Amino acid sequence: MSQQAEHEEIKKKILTTGIRVGTEVKTKFMIPYITQANPEGLYLFDIDITLNRIQTAARAIGVSQNACDVALTYANDRIQFSEKLINFPRISEKLIMMFAETMIVRQLTFHAANIKDSKQRCDMEAGMAKLLGARVAWSSADNALQIHGGIGFASETQISRILADARILSIFEGTAEIQAQVIARRLMESKNR
Repeated sequence: MSQQAEHEEIKKKILTTGIRVGTEVKTKFMIPYITQANPEGLYLFDIDITLNRIQTAARAIGVSQNACDVALTYANDRIQFSEKLINFPRISEKLIMMFAETMIVRQLTFHAANIKDSKQRCDMEAGMAKLLGARVAWSSADNALQIHGGIGFASETQISRILADARILSIFEGTAEIQAQVIARRLMESKNR
């Protein structure tokens, strides 16, 4: 076998519901070969996955922030029963939590990125940022849809696209269930830094 990892690419455009940029390509890597031929292969693969999880957390921040901004604008512009929606306590409470949770994920992601930049192991922190980021993005998108009411479910609205974009985030770069496993394993090994 050659020194390079064997892989197979199936170049067929895959239509997706959310994240409508780029082309999805199925790729199958022969990971056991990488680890046998190069003991550092899996380590290098893990470094790449960790960086991708931080990037996915950052993507989740963008989706969540977009949901927050769209919902805030709509709540400020929409008049219902002679009042702006934002003046209704349940609406303003939703918005406050959306913005607060987005800021929490932003800080957690910065923390994971700083650890990564310092060349330390950060799979736990990257997993936490990705896991929480995906949950917050989905929650923000769902709350923004709720604030919009029925019109938000129309496919031509911006919030319907945000909702579709938010959904994929818990699947990208390891499902939420995999992230929880990584975090649990590292909690048992680490000193809970």
